[in-house]
Amino acid sequence: MKSNILVSICIPVYNGGYLISRAIESCLNQTYTNLEIVIVDDCSLDNTVEIIKNFQSKDQRIKFFRNESNLGVALNFFETFKKSSGEYVQHLGQDDWLDKNYIEKKLDIFIKYPEAAFVSGPIRTFETRNANNLEEKSLIKFKKGFYDKKYVFENFYKKNGLIGLFCMARRKDIIENFMIDIPNKYNYDIFYKKGMVIDNIFLLKILTKYRFMYYESDATYNGLSHEKNASKQYNIKNEIKFSHIDRIGFEYFFINYYPSHLKKFKIFKGADILATIILHFLRINNLSFSDIIEYFKDYSFKEKLFSFFYMPIILISRILKKIKRIIF
Repeated sequence: MKSNILVSICIPVYNGGYLISRAIESCLNQTYTNLEIVIVDDCSLDNTVEIIKNFQSKDQRIKFFRNESNLGVALNFFETFKKSSGEYVQHLGQDDWLDKNYIEKKLDIFIKYPEAAFVSGPIRTFETRNANNLEEKSLIKFKKGFYDKKYVFENFYKKNGLIGLFCMARRKDIIENFMIDIPNKYNYDIFYKKGMVIDNIFLLKILTKYRFMYYESDATYNGLSHEKNASKQYNIKNEIKFSHIDRIGFEYFFINYYPSHLKKFKIFKGADILATIILHFLRINNLSFSDIIEYFKDYSFKEKLFSFFYMPIILISRILKKIKRIIF
């Protein structure tokens, strides 16, 4: 029976006292009740621990752990998964919350389609400047159904929100495929410090062992976008740097698991960053030509050429999306 299946909701926390209550309450209010809520605190300095222990005293499904020293984002993510006991695992950010039927809907898919690698779903993002004033910023939602692994491998980086930590997966698959860091020649340490790219890499690795993932569109993961300084000047140098980090991280996957698509991936990312530069040409006074050269340093001449010619397609697509958002 479905009710015999234990599901773990894993919440890594650090200085999350101002919003952690909403995340925990969304877990306790799930329509599916055979849950454990695994919370691992990474040495918070605020009142996070006090709030969690207060919830724990009222509901034994909450399992609370506190690291002896600060581990950083990726390692703390992994700690929550390692300390879980459920057959299926759902990550939840300390600032985020789940629709009441989220776990039930995802679990129903695994029961109906046990050959699914993992179950994805919509993400609704809210913007706030204080805890009580939420405004919907975006909703990313795709068509319900099966997505074969070839399609996912070739499109996940074009379709933001198709996969990510919000997906529910089998605990054993996560433990076997989670990565703390991504090897790279640029000495980027942001992968394990901030968990950047890793949230997609381990799911892609899981998918290599299955035929498809499933997208359940009837329950939403709700995320919070912090806009502490909405008027902050746009920094194109940082945009290029983080795009490069993103590309290097995903190149690891393509090189090792799907090499036939590596060149197409690099061309898309190259064209995408060129389109970004053009879109923000009025705010690139802090950009030097050497920044662009550095980004394309490991591109072949052919890859650079194709990136340049592919760029107008991406540029037009992004402009049309902006116009659509303004009109509708």
